[in-house]
Amino acid sequence: MCLLVVRSFPLQATPVYKVVQEGGLTDLCDTCIVPELEAIMPISLRLPPDVEDRLTHLAKVTGRSKTYYVLQAIREHLDELEDLYLAEKELEEVRAGRSRTFTLDEVERELGLAD
Repeated sequence: MCLLVVRSFPLQATPVYKVVQEGGLTDLCDTCIVPELEAIMPISLRLPPDVEDRLTHLAKVTGRSKTYYVLQAIREHLDELEDLYLAEKELEEVRAGRSRTFTLDEVERELGLAD
C-alpha cells in the first residue's frame, strides 16, 4: 500500500517516482502509478509570511510536503469557491440582461411536466 509518492527530476528527462511504504523508500511499482500524477500542473504561489510559516511548521512536524497541504486545501475549498463566484457571475449576467431566469411554471411547461 502506497503512503506517499515522491516525484524526483533526475538529469534524464523522464521523472522518477518513488514510493514510501512501511518498509521505506522503494521504486514505484506499476500498479501504484496514478494517472493524475502525470497531469499535475506546477504553479508558483506567493504566500504571506505568517501562512508560509504555518505551512512550513505543519509540513515539518508531520513529515508531509507543503505541496501536499496546499493541494488538500485547494481540493477542500474549490467547490465552495466555484459555487460562490460562479453564482455571483451569473447574477451579474442576469442583472445586465445577458441571461434570463425562468419560473418553475415555465420550466415545467417547457419539459411537459405541467399539470
